[in-house]
Amino acid sequence: MTIARLLVFCSLLALTQAVSPLSGSFSTKDGSQCTWFDQRSGTGSNIHFGVPCVCKNAAGESQGYMCRYTGALAACQKHVDDRRAVYNDFVNQLEELSNACALDTISSALCPGFEMKRETLQDVSSPCVAVPAPVHKEL
Repeated sequence: MTIARLLVFCSLLALTQAVSPLSGSFSTKDGSQCTWFDQRSGTGSNIHFGVPCVCKNAAGESQGYMCRYTGALAACQKHVDDRRAVYNDFVNQLEELSNACALDTISSALCPGFEMKRETLQDVSSPCVAVPAPVHKEL
């Protein structure tokens, strides 16, 4: 992904966060920096849980990927009462992955029987690699 495309991707991410009533961020096992947001539009019964991420490939270049999980969670009473708790269940599942868009479906124990299905909006051009933690050296 070129720098220009990455900047456009990040700009879109910032714009969606600005209009989203609920959002947050998390990191995956490979070091992808991801944001989640409630992407609902209008009064439809489907919920759209957007997940854009930025990671590094083996060459150390930044690249972005994005997916959206969609489902009829509006019918779940716990989602109506406490959306953030349900979304935290989703995030807990996604944090355990190397690629936050790897699961075909996500669900919440708070809403038994309801699943959100994945739609890939932008895939990575090459696999993301884990970013090593900085090494602290004693002086």
